[in-house]
Amino acid sequence: MWAAVAAVAIDELVIDPIDVLIYLSFTSIIEREPVVARVREKYWPTLLGGLGVSLMLCPVQFVSFRYLPVSTRVLVVNFCDLAWMAAVSFTSHKSWSKPLAGVEMPNQVL
Repeated sequence: MWAAVAAVAIDELVIDPIDVLIYLSFTSIIEREPVVARVREKYWPTLLGGLGVSLMLCPVQFVSFRYLPVSTRVLVVNFCDLAWMAAVSFTSHKSWSKPLAGVEMPNQVL
């Protein structure tokens, strides 16, 4: 049981912060934005958004590490990672709704 708790704790406390930093750095490079500015602005909100999803999925990961065979554990952990990356991506790109400079946006009908 303690091995499963340790695996989940290491994933949440060590791997997730590193993943968010790498994610923000590479997306900044790909989108041609300043890396340091984006990391400073988005790191903590993105990490907290990912942590919220991670906390919801902790029981799933614990059961996976504790009771499932390795062959099905990979599928379950990949599903959890997909949900986590969706939350990280959504949180880090919240400001995409800003209009582009010089482009007039049509009025939106509510």
